[in-house]
Amino acid sequence: MYTTYAIVDPRSKLFVYVGQTNDMTRRQREHLAARRLRNPPAASVKARLKRMHQSKVKPLFIVLEVVETESESLTSENKWVEKIAALGHPLYNRWDEHKALIEAAEHADTRRLEPLVFGKDKTQKIGSCEPNAGKTGYRVHLAEGVELVGPVTIDLLPPKAVDED
Repeated sequence: MYTTYAIVDPRSKLFVYVGQTNDMTRRQREHLAARRLRNPPAASVKARLKRMHQSKVKPLFIVLEVVETESESLTSENKWVEKIAALGHPLYNRWDEHKALIEAAEHADTRRLEPLVFGKDKTQKIGSCEPNAGKTGYRVHLAEGVELVGPVTIDLLPPKAVDED
């Protein structure tokens, strides 16, 4: 079994790292050992963990997903890095692939997401969307007169590209 996990700074409630392991207890112990490092790189999860320790703050370790194989675990880790970075969390992952996902999320225009309801015969735009105040998700503002009766699924999608001639 492999676990995809996140480290959260409880002061800010922001995710600072996403990882995967086949031994969560060992991996947590390894992360907590960062407090003993003399000079970890400033923009690293190790430096963040050391600062938490110096402030007498214990990081939160959250299990995001459990999968069977290492291959599934690597895919899961990438998926969660992408999702959490898209919400604006300051991830300190160091793999180039993760850095690319984080950078892409930083340049995404989440203010342009459109909440859509998919019906049998048509798709309807029902309002507007923006990241919520804590950047932990998105806030949907329903347009005047829009009423939803469940069950309802709302997908948040970027608008279709407009051709500029």
